[in-house]
Amino acid sequence: MKYNKDGYELTAYSTMYMDYGLTITKDGRELFSNPHCFSNESYGSACQADCEYECECEEQRPWTDKEWTECLESEFNDLIEAYLGPIVTVPWEHGDRYHFMEVDFTGDLATDVKKLDPNLIPKELDLDDIVTDYHGRTEYTGRAIFKAWFRNELERARNEEVNHG
Repeated sequence: MKYNKDGYELTAYSTMYMDYGLTITKDGRELFSNPHCFSNESYGSACQADCEYECECEEQRPWTDKEWTECLESEFNDLIEAYLGPIVTVPWEHGDRYHFMEVDFTGDLATDVKKLDPNLIPKELDLDDIVTDYHGRTEYTGRAIFKAWFRNELERARNEEVNHG
């Protein structure tokens, strides 16, 4: 029960309990996993007959893989936004952290740094961290981000000094 789009893989799975779980990966890295993401009251089962309003069957049938895929496809954007939010940080295989940002990078570091939350850079980012955009297409090191951010801050301070005499 998987759906792939934009490098993300959404996997819904039975937890053998009452709910269904969801795992979200990007390029093989797990970003989110929750065994109780989908309530069985709304997901995972369908009426065995064509009941007019609510299902009146004693037992409902489990969703097929096709029905799960259709669900994940239709709710893809909502699930990504709800569970990944603006910044997702995951451990990386080298012991550093990998940050997924809710921005589209252009490939121009000076421009892209201006798109980042200014509180992230000095407070959350380490030099060896990796930062990528929402789509995972452009990556920068924490070191490169710090340098560009520092240059931008110097330029901003100089402009303020010139404008305020």
